[in-house]
Amino acid sequence: MVMRHHLQRRFHADPHPGNVLLMPDGRLALIDYGQCVTLNRSQRQMLAQLIVALAQHRRSGANPEADEAVAAAAKALGFRTARMSTEGMLGLARFFFDSDAPSVAGRRLTPAQALRALDRIDPIVTIPEEFLLCARVSLLLRGTSQLMAQRALATASAWEADAKRVLSGA
Repeated sequence: MVMRHHLQRRFHADPHPGNVLLMPDGRLALIDYGQCVTLNRSQRQMLAQLIVALAQHRRSGANPEADEAVAAAAKALGFRTARMSTEGMLGLARFFFDSDAPSVAGRRLTPAQALRALDRIDPIVTIPEEFLLCARVSLLLRGTSQLMAQRALATASAWEADAKRVLSGA
């Protein structure tokens, strides 16, 4: 549901638990549209390309071709690191739009710790402003999933079908 909104022209950018209601018929309702984002067609297609690349990367495992596809899609969105390394771009894309923060020695990192770890790999220079709230939605949904379902959520895999619809023009 939320990715369909992500890939529409305008979407709700604050789906924290206080802004989501469970309706009597089982549907979810979003309230408080104080934070909304409008993406143009090109931005929606670039975001969809990144989502598809991340989902394919997750399925294929770590391989140079999949790593490069994700890095190229992140660069197209406007992410910039000091060295523009594949490892740095892949890490940023995964953190913001796919999977939970990595763990170190079996200990999960907080989002702030994960960003510092990514910054040590390849210092972050630019997080594109127009996609920042999109990334926030991904982070909020993953955090909510962990609190409610006690399981990790890979947002790119969950959003892949909607992203493919955007790329196909449907």
